[in-house]
Amino acid sequence: MRRSRTYKLRLSPQGIELFLDFHGRLARLLCDLIPYGLTLTVAIALLESRGADEVFETLQERSFHICLGEETRFVGTTIQLTQVMARIAARLAESREFSQAPKIGQLYLAAILPAMSAEDQELLDAHRRFAEYRFAQAIAQ
Repeated sequence: MRRSRTYKLRLSPQGIELFLDFHGRLARLLCDLIPYGLTLTVAIALLESRGADEVFETLQERSFHICLGEETRFVGTTIQLTQVMARIAARLAESREFSQAPKIGQLYLAAILPAMSAEDQELLDAHRRFAEYRFAQAIAQ
């Protein structure tokens, strides 16, 4: 059984810079060299704890649209992330804010944007919640 999967991020140059800034912040906070997949996983862990109204607001922000783009990057992380994203999308589709689930690719960016302003302890807690994803370090670079 496959233990990892590659996820497609479609970002603008500003979106790539945002991702790299968050990656650097998380790496410094953990005082470790970490894979990009762990960065995405921590952002998704934070997204999972956000309300549908907060996610909807993020998708409407100017910074979201500036960071969304045509530059395709692939990030390897655990296959379980698919299940988490399906759960988040289903929850959002059932909310009054959304008539249907947002695109998964957009949710990746919607996770990264607010993660940048999260408190350090929030990031550490999200990392702890998804500690089983640590093995993604071996597959993502």
